[in-house]
Amino acid sequence: GLNVELVQSIPFIELGLGTSYETGFKTTGNKSYDAVPIYVLAKYNLFPKGVKPYLVAKYGLVLYQNEENCVLDNGAYYSVGVGASTRKYIDPVVLFTSVSANYGLKQSGLNQVRGVDTSTGAANILDEFNPGVTAGFSFGFAYSFNYDVSMTMSYQQSFNMQTSFKYKN
Repeated sequence: GLNVELVQSIPFIELGLGTSYETGFKTTGNKSYDAVPIYVLAKYNLFPKGVKPYLVAKYGLVLYQNEENCVLDNGAYYSVGVGASTRKYIDPVVLFTSVSANYGLKQSGLNQVRGVDTSTGAANILDEFNPGVTAGFSFGFAYSFNYDVSMTMSYQQSFNMQTSFKYKN
């Protein structure tokens, strides 16, 4: 998926918002959906120096799309996570890396229509969604050309595990 975050750091806390695009969530039958979470986040840095372990909380909305690219519905979600990041200064370069794990809290009682069963003509009613666990890592560097101009490059990878959908019918 594609991920964009804007984060403002102040001592011990980082506040931000972001969005990502995740594709290919499989549901019953041969249906798949894309998810576009839009979220706000708050990180609490446990130690401000060296390796920085942190706790993070997210709240967001998820927009789902089906294979015809129609927005179906949205719903709120919450997640909590832990991680650690570090950076190394080698003037004029800064190297950085991080690891993280997030657990999306299960949402139930959704009562959302998710397509139609072609064999019966009945609507598929999503009752429960469990986003599961997301683990990830990132690394990169920043190069300062002068006090006003710098360049940053990074790589980020995440893995979604144990995502499940439960339907009423």
